[in-house]
Parts: sequence; C-alpha cells; structure tokens
Amino acid sequence: MWQDTACIPARGNKFLPRSCASSGKASPLPRWARMAGLISHSATLRQRLRQRLSSMVRGWQPEDGPLILRQNRIYVLPTRVGWLFLLTLIALLLAAINYNLALGYAMTFLLASIGLASLFHTFRNQVQLEFSALPLNAPAMAEQPLRLTLRCRNLQGIPRFAMQVRVHQPAALEAALSPVILSLQPHSDSLFSLAVPAGPRGYFQAPRLVIETRYPLGLWRAWSYWTPIVAGLIYPQPETPSPPWPNQEAILSSDTPAGGANQLGDSDLSHLRTYQSGDLPSRIDWKSSARLGLRGSDTPTWYVKVLSGQPQAERWFTWEQTQGLTLEARLARLTAWVLSSQAAQCACGLRLPGYELAPAGSAQHYQQCLSALACYGLPAKEYHHG
Repeated sequence: MWQDTACIPARGNKFLPRSCASSGKASPLPRWARMAGLISHSATLRQRLRQRLSSMVRGWQPEDGPLILRQNRIYVLPTRVGWLFLLTLIALLLAAINYNLALGYAMTFLLASIGLASLFHTFRNQVQLEFSALPLNAPAMAEQPLRLTLRCRNLQGIPRFAMQVRVHQPAALEAALSPVILSLQPHSDSLFSLAVPAGPRGYFQAPRLVIETRYPLGLWRAWSYWTPIVAGLIYPQPETPSPPWPNQEAILSSDTPAGGANQLGDSDLSHLRTYQSGDLPSRIDWKSSARLGLRGSDTPTWYVKVLSGQPQAERWFTWEQTQGLTLEARLARLTAWVLSSQAAQCACGLRLPGYELAPAGSAQHYQQCLSALACYGLPAKEYHHG
C-alpha cells in the first residue's frame, strides 16, 4: 500500500513506515499539502501568464516619445450591444433558414453589412492619431489628483469623433477621474488635460491610459493602451494641520546689528503678513490686528509688520528636529515647515543626512528644498524640469 503512494522526502528513516523505510521512500503527502501545492502552482502560473500578457500587449510598458496609433496598436471587440446585435443576426438567419423567408435573408444580410461597415468606421476613427505628453507644469503633492497635459494630432484628412481618453484603473477610481472626450478636424491637433492620480512621492510615474472609441453606432469598441513617460516630481504630502516651527532663534541674514531693524520707522513698512510661530512680539501690528483680525472673530488673527529695509530672518529645518517619527512622517513635517516658511516669506535652510541647503528666500530655493524632500531615500534618476 505505502509503496504505491507518493511520499514526502525525509532526512532519515527513523519515523518512516516499515514498507517505506525498506523501499527508501518517504511517507505519503497529506491532502492539505497537496492542495497547498496546487494553489502555489496555480498562483505561479497566473503570474507567468500575466507577465507574458503584459509583454505581448503593446502600451503596458512605459514609452518615451509620442505615440502613433497604427494597425498593430489597436484592438477591436464587440460591445455589449454588439454581442446582442450578433445574437440577433444569428436568430434572424436561423428563422430565415427554417421558414425559407427571402425577406428574412435580405434583412439578415442587410444588418450584417451595416455591422461590418460600422466595424470599419470604428477602426478608421482611431488609426493614425498621434498622442504626446507634456512635462508637468508644476509639481504636485503625493496621493492627490493632478492634471496631466496631453496633445492629440490628427494625421489624416478625415474628421475624428467621440475619442475617449481615460485612466486604466478600477471602476471605483474611474468614477472620480472623469475621462476626456475628443473630436478632431482633419489635420488638426488638440491640447487637453486629464486628471490622473499623483501616486507616492518621488519621480512621477504616469498611469496606464486607455484611448478608445465606439463611434459611430456603439457596436464595436476600438481601444489602445499607452503608458507615457512624463518628467515631473511629486512632493511629500505636508502634515496637516501645519505644526509650529521648532523652537530656535532666528538668525539675521545680513551684518546689520540685531537692533538695527527696530530702528526703522513706519515709513519703511512694506506689507503685513499673518503671525507665524517664532515671530518677535515687537513686530506685531496691534492696530491692524485689532481692526482686521480681532473684530467679529472667535479665533483672532495676528498680523506682523514686514519692513522694506528689514534684514531677512533665517531658520534651519533639520532631520534631528523630527525625531520619533517614521520616515514619511518626518518628510511630511519638513514639507509643511518649508511651505509655511515660504508663505511667511522667511528664509529657511534644510539639513538632511548627507544633504544640506543654505538658507535662502527665493522661489527656486524653496523648490530645491521640496525636491530634496521628494527624492530623499530614492535611487538617483535623471530628471529634467519641464
């Protein structure tokens, strides 16, 4: 009995049945082990099939440069209405054969010719279109929708109608990201924007897009896949609500004595801004705060005077100031501090492990700080600002 059954390999024959020990075989596989082996084998088979399918289907891998829809990039299948139309044709043909109806034959072949003509026009409506992706206009925050700018060109002298471009995502996400409907005149182009998910922080990876049409009768669906390569960065999602700045003394960015700024009069007033944690109480404009921020409000808003001749204060935001948090939480807090420093027009410096940016107050400096936070801990990759 044991000799005719599959056995489990074992290191020794101490605990094997006598028949298996004498024959050199192991004990038979239990049912749960055989089921687990079948499940693991089927999972591996599905993974290999998915990889094989992704390598065969054009457009599933990221592509650089413009996309031209040729015959080998377009897939055509009937829609639900199209399948019902085909079943109706089969039913009409069977009825015409059974009852020998000449009018039934005429109706069947007339509808079939209409379906074939619709197939031709559906395919022609999508072929010889050129799509290209433009770099991101401005970096976006992680896990938030952004607008991807695309360009579509009609390379032929025929008009195109009801072209749809959407994100290839589950139906729950497709409802939030509405598709774009295009119609092009002969030899014309159109610039449009599509809402896509930004994804995690770091280098932007455009999602897979679906370009499809069901023109003219909705019996056939012609579609193509496209995964463009788009240059852009995704900043970390800032911590909300924005935490106060770390306690530290502001450093004056010029050689002016510390009391030199207080000697400036009201004639040197440049503008007002809201109070930020760390501002000196002597800089608060009490009259403007009472008139603008305290009257008729349960949460008073304080306004600080910014003087035209005032030396700019500097602050350092360092990695050590976010101890006790996870990596992404640290980056989120530093991002919130950099953004609040930019809103307060306060120069800031950023110090990360192995990277440091000296304090500055220009828009380019804030962009460099946010870019450093977005790419922190990620492998180096070539990036071009659009």
